[in-house]
Amino acid sequence: MNSKSSIILISIILTTILIFAGCLVSLSYPTFLGTNNEYTLEIQTNIPLHNATFYLPLPVKNDTPTVGNRLLYPSDFKKEGYSVTFARFLPEIKLNATQTREYWVPGNDPCFVRIHADLWPNGSYYVDIVNGTNNLISPALFANTLYPVGNESIFLPKLDFSPAQPVKKSKLNPFSDWVEYTNQTTRQATWIYADYSTDSQTSVTIYTRIRGSNYWLDDYDTSIGNHYQDSFYEGLTGENRGVYFMTGDFTAGNMLYPDLSSPKWQRFIEQGAGQK
Repeated sequence: MNSKSSIILISIILTTILIFAGCLVSLSYPTFLGTNNEYTLEIQTNIPLHNATFYLPLPVKNDTPTVGNRLLYPSDFKKEGYSVTFARFLPEIKLNATQTREYWVPGNDPCFVRIHADLWPNGSYYVDIVNGTNNLISPALFANTLYPVGNESIFLPKLDFSPAQPVKKSKLNPFSDWVEYTNQTTRQATWIYADYSTDSQTSVTIYTRIRGSNYWLDDYDTSIGNHYQDSFYEGLTGENRGVYFMTGDFTAGNMLYPDLSSPKWQRFIEQGAGQK
């Protein structure tokens, strides 16, 4: 065999090995399956507020204030100079179908956090609570970010709301281990209550958000994931006393999802890779 033939043979062998190795890698397990939930509440004011009280919606799941699987308590919101309780109703309005354009979620009623301070200082009142894990044993334990309404923590009440349904995209690569959806963002509103005395030049902004996400590592340590998000924002000026609308966005089905029919995920499920 001449040197040219030897080089060709070696190239063929190396190519075969690389292809075989690539097949083995492509059948490797997904790793570090995880889910993460984060709740944020921020109230900012440029001038101190006097005798201030706010009622703001809490994320609710199974009729209970929760962030993912973590229960919320008034103590999560307490800071020096503030008193905090939870309430089912606003002070000036009872939530029922005859008084609102409310989207009802069966088995769930709204819950509010009531925050009061005799003197609310200028600056930011901030709460951030995270709940998650990166050692799920099955994709069945992922948060339902495609259809979070009725399944995950969301803010209630929701007014002028109709959840859009994510649309599954066609797979450009039939051998990929994930599928993609066209995410849907819906405008929405909710109620808040604000009561305080202050200067006419006062500006108060309120932002609240609940976000749930899933993630896993694929071949070559590539991180893949998806999420849903429920958020509201409102700005108030001067003195306020009463019930107000706060508007926001609701997004579901964002980014990539496991294709559980693919060989890799089937192997993961059948052999219980997540339990190792």
